[in-house]
Amino acid sequence: MTLILSDISIKFRHPVLAHLSAQFMPGNVYLIIGENGSGKTTLLRAIAGLVPIDAGGIRLQDRTMSNWGLDWYNHVAWVADFPPISPDLTVSEMIRLAQVGRQVTVETIHEAIKMMALDFVMDTPCGELSLGFRQRVSIALATAGPRSVVVMDEPTQGVDAETITRVQLAIRQWADRGAIVLIASHDVAALTSCADQVFRLCNGNLIPEGLGC
Repeated sequence: MTLILSDISIKFRHPVLAHLSAQFMPGNVYLIIGENGSGKTTLLRAIAGLVPIDAGGIRLQDRTMSNWGLDWYNHVAWVADFPPISPDLTVSEMIRLAQVGRQVTVETIHEAIKMMALDFVMDTPCGELSLGFRQRVSIALATAGPRSVVVMDEPTQGVDAETITRVQLAIRQWADRGAIVLIASHDVAALTSCADQVFRLCNGNLIPEGLGC
């Protein structure tokens, strides 16, 4: 499924995104870089269906986000920069909770657990995990099951080298299976090797890296 952004604009107190259009193809990884406050997180949250747009449209294949309804969230995975997990629940409990209302199978859950090497922490309360393992849990929760789009905000921020390696491998695996992977990050060194294309978000628009702002 192709993801198409058509002339989208978002403003809060001032414009953040201005008439932005882009097309993202299945099986590709896109790295979005830019200065703090340039709108990277806002753009990704809009694609994930977490921030409303003021103008324009977002389509997956030939259907708008509103046409997809709640099913949009079964196709688009959101991995936040700060893992939204409960410190009092164990990893196993978090995973069971994440299955509610989702189109996931036991097999896909087990695959996500294996991919992020969570087997030996399943009975550990999330609050006792390192930041790296909390991020692994967050990624496993978000990406279990078939996903057309994976949207990641700073997935390697503050984590250990092993987690970075697992994130890199997971990103390429999702793309190889036909997903669109969109990543916003300042960690260019760690993620450029995974990316098929790098964009810079500048003045509210996406510009291929190297073409200038």
